[in-house]
Amino acid sequence: MAAYAVIDSNTKLVVNSVEWDGANEWSPPEGTFVELLADGAGIGWSWDGTSYHTPPAPVEAPAPTVEDLQAQLAALTAQINSLASPS
Repeated sequence: MAAYAVIDSNTKLVVNSVEWDGANEWSPPEGTFVELLADGAGIGWSWDGTSYHTPPAPVEAPAPTVEDLQAQLAALTAQINSLASPS
């Protein structure tokens, strides 16, 4: 048995991995194809027809500014005060 990557035909991204002997009949889902999976490659990696490539690093959101945090605190404080006030 060997590990195979199930690759989306349009995006060329690995969408799944399977163990398959390569001999018994098996058809990947429509819109995908199968390539022998390289060590370390996995779901989210891309395939260029020759080799696998790691997915890009996630982009982190910038840290909030002091002003952003103060505005959030003021909004939460106002919400708490409105809930705590008798109607």
